[in-house]
Amino acid sequence: MTNFAGFEMPVSYGSIINEHNCVRNSVGIFDVSHMGEFLIEGENAENFLQYCCSNDIKKLFIGRAQYNYFPNLNGGVIDDLIVYKLKINKYLLVVNASNIEKDWQHLNLLNKKFNTSLKNISNNISLLSIQGPNSGNLLKKVSDSSFESLKNYMSCITTIAGIKKVIIASTGYTGAGGYEIYCDNKNVKHIWDALFNEGKEFDILPIGLAARDSLRIEMGYCLYGNEIDENISPIEAGLNWITKTETNFYGSDRIKEDKEIGFKYKIIGIKSKDRIIPRKGNIILNSDKDEIGVITSGTFSPTLKTPIGIGFILKDKLNSNEEVFIDNKRKTFMAKTTSLPFINSWVNNILILGGSGFVGNSLYKELSPYFKTFGTYFSNINFKRNKHFFKYDIEKNDIEKLLTKIKPSIIISSLRGPFDNQITLHNLLIIYSKKFNFKLIFLSSSNVFDSFHNYPSYEYDKTLSESKYGIFKIKIENAILRMETKNYVIARLPMIFGVNCPRIKEMKHKMLEKKAFEVFPNSIINVNSILKLCQQIHYIINQGLNGIFHLGSSDLISHHEFFKKLAIHRNFKQIVFKQVFTMNDLRYIAVLPRENKLPRHLTITCDEVLSDSHTDKQKNGESIWIKEKQKNQKMVFNG
Repeated sequence: MTNFAGFEMPVSYGSIINEHNCVRNSVGIFDVSHMGEFLIEGENAENFLQYCCSNDIKKLFIGRAQYNYFPNLNGGVIDDLIVYKLKINKYLLVVNASNIEKDWQHLNLLNKKFNTSLKNISNNISLLSIQGPNSGNLLKKVSDSSFESLKNYMSCITTIAGIKKVIIASTGYTGAGGYEIYCDNKNVKHIWDALFNEGKEFDILPIGLAARDSLRIEMGYCLYGNEIDENISPIEAGLNWITKTETNFYGSDRIKEDKEIGFKYKIIGIKSKDRIIPRKGNIILNSDKDEIGVITSGTFSPTLKTPIGIGFILKDKLNSNEEVFIDNKRKTFMAKTTSLPFINSWVNNILILGGSGFVGNSLYKELSPYFKTFGTYFSNINFKRNKHFFKYDIEKNDIEKLLTKIKPSIIISSLRGPFDNQITLHNLLIIYSKKFNFKLIFLSSSNVFDSFHNYPSYEYDKTLSESKYGIFKIKIENAILRMETKNYVIARLPMIFGVNCPRIKEMKHKMLEKKAFEVFPNSIINVNSILKLCQQIHYIINQGLNGIFHLGSSDLISHHEFFKKLAIHRNFKQIVFKQVFTMNDLRYIAVLPRENKLPRHLTITCDEVLSDSHTDKQKNGESIWIKEKQKNQKMVFNG
């Protein structure tokens, strides 16, 4: 037992690793009744919370929950919390136990001009968190209601183990899925006992603070006092996604400045190469032993079976997947940076169709350290040695057999081949998505807009193409758009560049044969690097995002100007450019985001694409690229 915020809390009930694995693999229960609860009521409740909270409260509807933080005037965080909308003009706020008194005083101070009813019910409410893949099956046994249809971050009022008017919410702090039960103190023991009586068949365990911490660190979740506090920028802590400065919340002016000017540090994951756990306060050093950051949380990961940590590094000094040193004052040990989260428990297997190609193989290298990743190849026998690759002939092989063998939870389509065969295959994938329960990530193209010349295109603009390539992509997109949104991602890509990308190979080939390389001065484009694209797709998978995404550079450039700069970066002194004018006016073939924007660290400029294409920061050797010469074919202008 340990004292936590004035409460006697169990660090563990038994083995920490057993408790951790119980939540990841079955179901466990946390007694987190130490958390604070406030009720906010009145006609001005929505406006009051919109002013107090970082997220857009007006997007809440009855039964919906929302993650938030209370900003201060210095660009830091007073506390992070969950807001539940219970009724019209009635909200429940769940705050950290250590901040109950501070939060209560802060809200009362801001409430003076809103005159909303505030009630601190923390001493009257108990909270049980049922977490893990069997949490829904357990709750079926203690309630007549079915909670499997309760979508993420939703709540309802129901009866649990005969106790009426219990709030149950599909929220949690583990990344394993589950539910949280809010009830009166007098009823909590009865509900606890009922859950454990019915949970025996699931090998249910009570879970202590240590496993709660290792579970949240694996998911990269922030902990107040570690990754967020009064002096740490929420933008640096990766909370830009819940920072809606357009609502003009309390302290928003300072955070707007941070977003516009840029921030100094970024949050990042750390994997120890030794059997030493990085701990809070340990210093992060680069390869030259210069201090570049600090560890904020650390633990042993039972899932990954290795020590891991979360920390902040100077954002201009380091990228993910690079070696660093950790100084704990007694010893300096080696580690590697990584993106967060460390795991994604809902993703089982990933299948990359076209995993041997330039984009597909780069994605395989990005994802395989984190997920069980498989790929397909057609003609390159070098992949035959990789047991995670399967030969697949789009014209002859049965895709259902491959799906049955791999059982993917995500399919990334990066295929090449005859257009008609690709259309047929994707129609089959759409049908099989229900049978095999996978999400389809389709890598599309900016060419779906190549009939529109006068402006860049956004996610939900109408598609129209005059090229065979664009028309083929539109046919697949239209079929996918008939799926449920949660089951697909359409990622529209401009030209993608990297050391071994097809267009750089073509430039080299033209130089060797002393032929001109065609450029289009009137075409205004955006571009992306293979490194950034892989990070973007990884983020989309980790966050469980869906819908349409435009994954291009944030700025635009003429086709001719970009390739001139690229030739300088690659030292292609002998390149000869042939300028081709397809029309008199400017022609925009660029895809920009409007609705589905990614965090700032996942954006890129044209100049940064050039740098990535010159230095290629991917380690452990270059991918095995298909080296077929595509003779007698016209270049597809993809972007």
